[in-house]
Amino acid sequence: MALHPFLTQIRQLIAEDELPAALQQLHALLENTPKLDEVIQQSGRLADVRKQMRLGMVSFEQMTVTKNQIRMGLLELVSEIEKEGVKPGWKEEVEKAILSINNSKNAVAGSTLQAGGNINIGDTFIQYGDIKIPRHLGSLVSKPALLLGREDDLGNIHQQLQSGQHFLLLVNGMGGMGKTTLAAEYYCRFLPQYTHLAWVFAETGITEALLTLNNKLKLDFPPAMPNSERVMLLMDALRELEGPALLVIDNANDLEELRKHDNILRACPNFRLLLTSRITEFEQASTYPIAPLEKEKAALEVFKMHYTAFENQEVPLFYEVYDAVQGNTLVLEVLAKNLQQHNTKLKKRYQLAELKRDLEKGLSHLSQSKEVAVAYQAKGTGLRHEKPAVILLAMYDLSELNRAESQLLSNFAVLPAEYLPYAILESLLPNLSDLDQLLIALAQKGWLDKNVEEDAFRVNPVVQEVVRVKNEDLLVDCRPLIRSLIEKLDYEGTIGHLLNVSYAEAATYAKLGESVVNAPLIPDYDIANLCERLGSYHRALGNLQRALTFFEQYNTLCEELYATFPQNVNFKNGLATSYSRLGQTHSALGNLQQALTFFEQYNCTQTIRKMWNSKTPWLFRINSLETPTAT
Repeated sequence: MALHPFLTQIRQLIAEDELPAALQQLHALLENTPKLDEVIQQSGRLADVRKQMRLGMVSFEQMTVTKNQIRMGLLELVSEIEKEGVKPGWKEEVEKAILSINNSKNAVAGSTLQAGGNINIGDTFIQYGDIKIPRHLGSLVSKPALLLGREDDLGNIHQQLQSGQHFLLLVNGMGGMGKTTLAAEYYCRFLPQYTHLAWVFAETGITEALLTLNNKLKLDFPPAMPNSERVMLLMDALRELEGPALLVIDNANDLEELRKHDNILRACPNFRLLLTSRITEFEQASTYPIAPLEKEKAALEVFKMHYTAFENQEVPLFYEVYDAVQGNTLVLEVLAKNLQQHNTKLKKRYQLAELKRDLEKGLSHLSQSKEVAVAYQAKGTGLRHEKPAVILLAMYDLSELNRAESQLLSNFAVLPAEYLPYAILESLLPNLSDLDQLLIALAQKGWLDKNVEEDAFRVNPVVQEVVRVKNEDLLVDCRPLIRSLIEKLDYEGTIGHLLNVSYAEAATYAKLGESVVNAPLIPDYDIANLCERLGSYHRALGNLQRALTFFEQYNTLCEELYATFPQNVNFKNGLATSYSRLGQTHSALGNLQQALTFFEQYNCTQTIRKMWNSKTPWLFRINSLETPTAT
């Protein structure tokens, strides 16, 4: 009786998290035996915990714990059967069950691979002469515990890989959209249709990733052999394997690396190649774009599963959060899990409304933050436990960019995260002579997103936050943009008539300018001047409250700069002007007492400025903190 191979196959199903399939085969195997009760109990537990998670009664983490308990119980049951053998009382029933199951899997639906001969579906190894090669050649792949809204994607990906498009990229320029999760689900779900499967991670390069397969392929390279020669021998070995086989390369984000390895990868016609990448265009391969989960359906459901204290009246707030992060799957998961750590159905310590307000300051500025567990970029087979900011800031590496690309991206980091027309960008960034090529390159690499007409580009909030936090030259990179906005919004004298643009054009530049002055840039005289331009623009339109807001920002920056550099004449002049603008605006609003206060401060700063210009000994003594003598 072929009991041992059959139990090995069940173990494989358990390892791949195919618990329903493993339970089904155990049920058939142990029909009419005393052991069947254990299988029925474990089936009930699995069905119950899945239902509870759908209803929001247990968290994803709690469901995972229960599934792990079921998995351990089944493995112990399989070991017990293997150790004790088949009891005489039910030997005949087990033999019938194995025969029935084996006959039912003669061939895999939709596959050219037939069971029998040297290859059996479910075998751990495949015999090649005297050598046994494992079916699984690469890293351990776990079936995703949660996957919603991707059924159509799975079917489309499989259809494309089976229809002659053997080289397919799963793409979305935004990290954290679920490309790796979808690839892992495909790997596990369609495992029976491939003779061999390999999963490699291209963190340090495609050559290095492929060479991780050499041990399981039983290859022994000379110590002095360079990697370029080793990878060619490895590809020769892959070509000798029975097909169809599957190779998944995760995180293939380096465009030049991909171009360099294109011919090498295509030299294995027996392999279907599935790559996850932020590269949005690659001329040598078909691409399958991974869209965000639907806001009203799958995305909301996933958020509820990770945040069980979610209430129905919070749905509109969730939609705002979804839009703010452009539907990024990982960001939504991290935010939901962070809320879960702070709230219960009995008491909420950190409301979704508070989180929404925090997002306006940036993804790494949550007012309440605790460690959450995610699979993204986790080392080994466990989960990664970090605070949200740490996880999100690790999604992009600025070292991938050249200086010009980094400089351009810095400007997007302080502009609104929405599509910006090329014509507007060109008018604001005259210092970037190859702007069109830089935009296209960043879009192709996945750092920017371009619209269908390919004449407008936008950045996603995660990239913005990474650049704002990690780029020490952010203000330097943005200074040409700030000065361009100041020039666009320049005006004539006291009447505020715009000199360089129409009022219709100024509306666009004012919106961009507001985004810049609200970005987390260090206090700077150019930013102060931009605040003054924005205030004057709104004053000319009659929006006095808006004008007051920017004049107050102007005044705050000038005070900070003057306090730090009291000898800088420009800062003194700027401070005096800020008091004048505040006085004029309060006067127009009817706040006469406040207007008088600011006019008095204006007169005071003007007097100090005149004394400074006269260079009297009295002023020098004040500047050196000496006590002036009476005059």
